[in-house]
Amino acid sequence: MLKLKKLLSENVLKNLLKEYTEEELGKALEKAFKAGPVATRKFLNSPMGQDASLNGLLQKPEPETDGDQSDDKIKVSGPSDIDVNPAVMLPTQNFIDAMKSVAFPMGGAKELTSAITRKKGFGTIVVSGNLIIDGHHRWSATIALTPDGTINALDVAWPGQNPAQKLAAAQIAIASTLGPGTKQPSATGDPATDILGKEATAISKIIMANVNKQTDSKAPGPLLNDEMMKILTTPGPDHKILMSWLGQEEFTQAQPDQADSLRQLIADRVGENLALIKSNPSAPDREDMPQFDPKVGGPELKAGGDLANALKTGKINVSPPFVKDGIIKMKDLLGK
Repeated sequence: MLKLKKLLSENVLKNLLKEYTEEELGKALEKAFKAGPVATRKFLNSPMGQDASLNGLLQKPEPETDGDQSDDKIKVSGPSDIDVNPAVMLPTQNFIDAMKSVAFPMGGAKELTSAITRKKGFGTIVVSGNLIIDGHHRWSATIALTPDGTINALDVAWPGQNPAQKLAAAQIAIASTLGPGTKQPSATGDPATDILGKEATAISKIIMANVNKQTDSKAPGPLLNDEMMKILTTPGPDHKILMSWLGQEEFTQAQPDQADSLRQLIADRVGENLALIKSNPSAPDREDMPQFDPKVGGPELKAGGDLANALKTGKINVSPPFVKDGIIKMKDLLGK
């Protein structure tokens, strides 16, 4: 009995000496969640947010700990094709890079005309109703050429009373997949090529300023490069598709000075399309956005994947309250 009392006393002391209790961590996370993605990312990257106990709290929402287990089963629908319609779908970040939107399809004649006729974006994006959560550049790339096109999307009913809290929930889901001490993945961009809030003429100028520049290593060639312009100014199938898209008369024969004028027509049309995207003044910077991209250290969120299944089955403590008030866990007292 004396040994048991001594053991309990020692472990109670160890628990008291812990830097943070689960209740403290859960309350701090809830405060950050309610403030939105900037505060949530800052918290998750802080010493408190990097604590191993928080990682465990997120991964295993237990009945004796979680403030509400019923709110952690998240509906995940699709993926299915949705309209990219910029009048309906809304960005949740305040930065979209023109080059990331157009560099690939505008790096080759076949790629450009194929995108125009296909009218479908590449890959799958993550949405929450009409909110773009992840995949803004794949979405904008489709709008750049075909605002009436479609893109594949996974629809996740992230918890939260507003877009900011839904982004915070997505960041928490990402944090649950990372090991203790791992910072939130992040991406940045060049303000000089940001298209949000800009008029068509300003976007057109951005495109023209990058002609013959290889801004995407995976693109078939530099932006509106000379070789593709030779093809597009020569009467034929690709030229016909392009001119129909531009609403222009077809050329009867190729001429040297037609390349630059055709580049301008393309840039102007893309500028008009991208200017349709509504800016969101309250949206966070791109670096504070959730990243479901393994290339930058984030988890992959796809139908049937580990993260999607964990969200659907409530295995991630993604929705507040994250802890019950005044919890005292016997396993903490026993140091287990």
